Amino acid sequence: MTHRRLSIFLGLISLAISLATWSLDLSHLVINCIYCRNERTIIGLLGILLLLPIYPYITSYLSLAFGFYGASVCAQHIMLIMKNSHFTSPQLPLAIAALLIIIGQLFFIFNYLYGRSILKAINSNL
Repeated sequence: MTHRRLSIFLGLISLAISLATWSLDLSHLVINCIYCRNERTIIGLLGILLLLPIYPYITSYLSLAFGFYGASVCAQHIMLIMKNSHFTSPQLPLAIAALLIIIGQLFFIFNYLYGRSILKAINSNL
């Protein structure tokens, strides 16, 4: 499978996850959580950027901006759950999963889609 086909496949999966969770939220089957809404929106936006990598510099800038915003929201969500000692809350594994999905999307965008290795850039500066 080529990188472009894999990008389309992962983008469609990301959009499906985002649309499914938004439909659950809008039908009031889950509680209204502003952190969850931000996380699912960022997953959907990164999915759209995976589907449409037309302009590499604009796409990479937008994916960095959206991705790191989403990762910081996920981290704040996890810390809020831990601060309130809600370790048995079903939101904790979902927030961790959202964080892993967002970081995985960013890793794929930069390592496979554009050939810019984040790890090589970090190691060259050390």
